[in-house]
Amino acid sequence: MNKYFTIGLVFAFLVLVKLSNADVWITTQIYPVYPVFYSYPVYPVYPVYPVVYPYAFYYTYPVYPVYPVYSFAPAQNPTYNINVQSSTSQPACSDGTPSGSCSASNASLYCNNGNLVYNPEICGCPSGEVFSGGQCAPPTCSDGTPYGSCSTNTPYYCNNGVLIQKASECGCPSGEAVKGDSCIATNPYCLTSVNPSTVVEGNSAIVSLIYSDFPSTPSQGYVDCGNGQYSTLTCQGNQSGTCTATCQYGSENYYPFPVKISSVIGGVQCSGSSLTIVPAPLTTGSVLITVFNNTQPLPNAIVLIGNSTPFYTDANGEVELQGLQPGVYNVYASASGFQSSETSVQVTAGNNAVINLILKPNTCDIVSNVISNIAGVPNPVIQLSVSNNANYSQNISISYSSSFPVSGPLSVFLNAGSSTIISIQPQLPNNFYGSSELAVTFNGDCSSTQLIPLVLNSGVSISSLNNNATVFPNNNAVFKFLVQNNADFQTIVSMTSNSAFPSSFSESQFVLQPHESKFIYLTVQVPDGASGSQQIMINATTPFSSNNAFVNLNVPGQFYSSSTCTVLNDTGIVFVPVNITNYAASGDFNAVVQSDFNAELTQNLVYDFQYGSTRTLYLKFDTSKLAGSQDYATIYLKHNNTIVFQQSVCVAVNGFYSAIASLSQSEVNSSGGLQIVFLSVQNTGSYPDSYDVQFNSNILTATPTNFTLQPGQTGQVELDVLPKNSAVGSYIIPLNVYSFNNGLVSTLNLIVNVQPSVFNLNASLSNINYSNNVFNLTFTVQNLGDDEYISPSIQGLPQSWGYSFTPVSSFIPAGFSKNFTAIINAQNISNQDYNASLVLSTQFNSTSIPFVIPVKSNNLLSGFFTFATEPLIEALIFVLILVGVFFIYKAWSEKNELKQLQ
Repeated sequence: MNKYFTIGLVFAFLVLVKLSNADVWITTQIYPVYPVFYSYPVYPVYPVYPVVYPYAFYYTYPVYPVYPVYSFAPAQNPTYNINVQSSTSQPACSDGTPSGSCSASNASLYCNNGNLVYNPEICGCPSGEVFSGGQCAPPTCSDGTPYGSCSTNTPYYCNNGVLIQKASECGCPSGEAVKGDSCIATNPYCLTSVNPSTVVEGNSAIVSLIYSDFPSTPSQGYVDCGNGQYSTLTCQGNQSGTCTATCQYGSENYYPFPVKISSVIGGVQCSGSSLTIVPAPLTTGSVLITVFNNTQPLPNAIVLIGNSTPFYTDANGEVELQGLQPGVYNVYASASGFQSSETSVQVTAGNNAVINLILKPNTCDIVSNVISNIAGVPNPVIQLSVSNNANYSQNISISYSSSFPVSGPLSVFLNAGSSTIISIQPQLPNNFYGSSELAVTFNGDCSSTQLIPLVLNSGVSISSLNNNATVFPNNNAVFKFLVQNNADFQTIVSMTSNSAFPSSFSESQFVLQPHESKFIYLTVQVPDGASGSQQIMINATTPFSSNNAFVNLNVPGQFYSSSTCTVLNDTGIVFVPVNITNYAASGDFNAVVQSDFNAELTQNLVYDFQYGSTRTLYLKFDTSKLAGSQDYATIYLKHNNTIVFQQSVCVAVNGFYSAIASLSQSEVNSSGGLQIVFLSVQNTGSYPDSYDVQFNSNILTATPTNFTLQPGQTGQVELDVLPKNSAVGSYIIPLNVYSFNNGLVSTLNLIVNVQPSVFNLNASLSNINYSNNVFNLTFTVQNLGDDEYISPSIQGLPQSWGYSFTPVSSFIPAGFSKNFTAIINAQNISNQDYNASLVLSTQFNSTSIPFVIPVKSNNLLSGFFTFATEPLIEALIFVLILVGVFFIYKAWSEKNELKQLQ
């Protein structure tokens, strides 16, 4: 009975093992048991005490073979063998390990009937090794890479069983470059620049090279300096960095001399650059300022340059200043009945800068004029007349701009067509000499400004008693000046001038007592062959103050003439007559002309030009080339290659200024991202003109803001709208487009609607692959909100699992999708579905999207006992249950027989 019962229990045990370990990696194997006879002595048993019969009888039961039953799980854990054998004593091994046990002193050794055998499958592996392929080996990642080593699949690195990207140590595949621990596709480029772009002869320039995205650190590079010399680049960086080289330049045959510079690094030809070689500069420069009333020269206009004494334009509307130190000077011009104008000029050594200032008639119905300006006293009283030319009354506010305090009325009320006189008084210091300017602005229905020059009377003063002199070559010009000490103390005065010809003072240094005056003479020696005109600046300097005066020297040679300016109404080819009268000597002369627009003389020789006679020369102009500009043609007459006469002729073509402006769109919506709008300006006039775009907004930038257009040309301004940190709402930004010559062109309103930032991301698991404990998941991320930089991560995985994403982050525009690939290195996988979350993060927001790794649902792992997939094994279990029930029933039956025998 006991044997049947035992066999039944064995079958029941097998069933329980199967049912309880259906999802655990255990391979259960029963080896064949061939027929053996187990004999059990049966003794009679009485109710009170046992009595041993004089004989014993035995029941013999054959046990039939039970053949192997296998499961099919991968050998991730040791396989256990269950052997049904008779119990016999087996000897221990040499190291004391009992038979059937693993050695405690020798890892991976198993004691088998007294013999130590290598069996890591049962006994495990030594520290630092893992069981793989039937033996112990150092641990590796899924692709066979040992722990702490770089994979052959760059840039991956085996980090405790998990493959991670580590490009900084493992490098990148061919054609890719290291960026942190990731690899990026390379597109090598390099850019050459030079500083300075203009080099004075005998000096050097620094050539800089910026390179990026090279697959490896460039080995060498050089610069072609453009003058036959080469220079080696010194570089800092690896795949990206900077290089520098020095190019030395000497003198050239002509100036300015252009030079082309090129460079090569790592076999890549870089974009080139250029510079210009110029001669060594002179130390001072000059400025010729011409003031126009539209196209006509404007005489007696007030001109201020920097902090100089006010100058007045001559009959040609000109003021020329020489001997100026290099720098940028502010130039102001004003005249009664005209709007004032202001510009700046760059004075460079050795050059004569030419600027034109156009004063427009004052169209404002508020008109002011200076009635009296008492100079030479500490606090002069200045009287102005103010008129209201409008047909209605106005309350006119008055403001003052000066370097000194000013007292005067702040407003005046004028009826239609009426006028009044106001008095203002600037508070000038007593112990200072120099000049300044006072601006008085009247604001009513329009604005007008009156510029008033101020002369301060302390310190030293100098005045010219003869401002102009005409002298022939080989003669001297003498100018007389009155120098006065206006201070209350003695001072030493030094005299200097900037004459282009040799000059000397009657006294170059002298002492003046308080309020003493002295006459000083300047003699200028005009050399042979000299011609033309110049303005000479004379400086009187003391230790405490200085002042200057200007005189004009004209050297006409043997002729005298006055200049003319002609306005042309015709188009095409025009001939302009120039009349020249000979007040010098008779003879033959050569005639030449210099012109900005290639004007020509109809004759190049003037024969038998008699003293006292007049000749007419004709200048030929092509007005189509003027394009609304003015042409200054200068006629020179030469005798024996010496210039003895020159005359300038101004030619202009009647025209007009006009422009239109428009926006590509007048309203934009933005939730923080960049929006671009284009502003177009077209020059619809007949003159070239310059334009300026002005606005007041911190959410808008414009490129460019200043530009010049030829007639008919259209320019475009890029307006970048970026309301990143602006509050939600609508903003109206007025854009003012100004013409340099015609004032306001247009005011355009750009409406910017700042909307709340929209963060809306959607993601789906679009693909999953599994191989060798590595899951390859592809997520498709769709951006349903604003433009964003997205960084993915995973939460909820088992702690022993690792993962990496490609790419690690990416920019996804609104409405677009992007695939992210996750490589998950799994450890100790069980047959179950794993729930995790995909986390998508931006700089300010994040969202979590759940997903499932369907290990069990999709049967990704083979070898598990599952009722759903193995019906044959279910049938086998059912048979085993029946056999077990049979043997249990047989045991109980024999037990009953024994009772009957007793």
